[in-house]
Amino acid sequence: MKHRDGRLQSQKYYREHQAEKRRYCAQRRQRLLKNGLCTCCGQRPNNGKTQQCEKCEGRYRLGARAFYKSNHQRAIDNGRQYRLKTKVETFKMYGSKCNCPGCHVTELTFLTLDHVNNDGYKYKRSTGDKLTGYRLCVWARKHKYPKSLQVLCANCQLGKAINSGVCPLHGKPH
Repeated sequence: MKHRDGRLQSQKYYREHQAEKRRYCAQRRQRLLKNGLCTCCGQRPNNGKTQQCEKCEGRYRLGARAFYKSNHQRAIDNGRQYRLKTKVETFKMYGSKCNCPGCHVTELTFLTLDHVNNDGYKYKRSTGDKLTGYRLCVWARKHKYPKSLQVLCANCQLGKAINSGVCPLHGKPH
């Protein structure tokens, strides 16, 4: 009975102090980053590219590589599920339906994100980064789902690209 009560007391203590511990860890990490130190060991200066020094980064990579080797399929499935979840979340924010009048496509497999003003090339020119698919969904979420994007089915988006920015079936039932 004492063991059970002791365990319950420790679980209660853990729950009560979990938020405080997270706050402390976040503050420590910010302080170390601000001072240019490794967020793992806090002693050696970080290498500027990551938040950890080369030694801690190497240790992390070895662990990650070992985990990936032993859980290869699980890691692939988790990544696939996360990308699908991100895509569903993004498309819900934009309506989950093709925005072309007359088009009634709602199948997620056929839906794509499209730049309303055909200005996607401007971002690519300024950064050299091509945003497509999942990366565009992440970008949209990070920028609070801007109005410069819309949902189109693959047919309407391709038609819009070929036909000078207007879907050839615009307004017609298809």
